[in-house]
Amino acid sequence: MSIKLIDCHCHFDDYIDEKIDQQVVQEALKNGIVRIVGVGMDFESSRKILNASRENDFLVPCVGVHPWESWKTSMEEIKKILKLIESNVDFLAGIGEIGLDYRFIKGVDKWQRQKEVFELFVKMGAEYSLALNIHTVGAEKEVINMLNKYGVEKAVFHWYTGSFIVLQDILSSGYYISINLSVTYSNRVVGIVRQTPLNKIVLESDSPYEFRGILASPSHVRVVAEKVAEIKKISVEKIAEITTKNAKRLFSIEF
Repeated sequence: MSIKLIDCHCHFDDYIDEKIDQQVVQEALKNGIVRIVGVGMDFESSRKILNASRENDFLVPCVGVHPWESWKTSMEEIKKILKLIESNVDFLAGIGEIGLDYRFIKGVDKWQRQKEVFELFVKMGAEYSLALNIHTVGAEKEVINMLNKYGVEKAVFHWYTGSFIVLQDILSSGYYISINLSVTYSNRVVGIVRQTPLNKIVLESDSPYEFRGILASPSHVRVVAEKVAEIKKISVEKIAEITTKNAKRLFSIEF
């Protein structure tokens, strides 16, 4: 039985820059990946993702600015990204990668700037009912509070490693958790999979991030699906069926 998987978080612009994007897509298709959700780190990467997705239905676009970048990005540049969202709101699958990171970025002033920028994107996501593709480390509670404040309907917490208590807040708010190759070595991520119902799990590569010596690609979503199937003690076909249905609902993907 063939399976259909969706990669819900990929820095596809890196493949465009390296001119290997078509090669990556073909390899993904061989492994059952039928859609890739591309995320932006800044204006330029967001623009590349958006343009490439107009030429290839396989790529699903999200536009945003990563919290590692947001604290040092000018308001002029932030406005350009917000304008990119507004101008393409009917075509976008979501806003991302956005969020708050208090572990890898240090300094109260930088955190405050991250929060100001994040709030702009959260408000826009709520206004246009777009899914939010979220990065948060060390600030999970603040993120969930912000989403609840603005009544955000659709969000996914990419590579969630926060507390199990906040995990329950995320799930009770109707949001999703995205699982990647870290599930093959991290006991915490395995625990998160165990505590998250299947109807709230989606899969991702976060490629081309390197996971303990393995340079991830969208094809690795199949490996992630197999590991989640092992943890949940059900078939990989069932994992594919449920997580793909979740991803289609989250990002309004049709096929």
